[in-house]
Amino acid sequence: MATIASPIKNKNVILAFILGIIVTVFVGHAVVVYQTRNLAVENRNDINSIMTFLQQATGGAPVAPAGEVEEAE
Repeated sequence: MATIASPIKNKNVILAFILGIIVTVFVGHAVVVYQTRNLAVENRNDINSIMTFLQQATGGAPVAPAGEVEEAE
């Protein structure tokens, strides 16, 4: 009878399995980062629209975007 090699003893199978796990982790990480960045952009847009609404509703002065705040003298 022919001897069938165990998949565990075959180095190519082990290397392919490990490579598959590594690729899966990298792709999964990239998807999570992409989705998180999209949510951040959506949140920023929502916050800007809420700020605009509140300014118009209260007649308040426009609020400077982050990083453009000037110190009072």
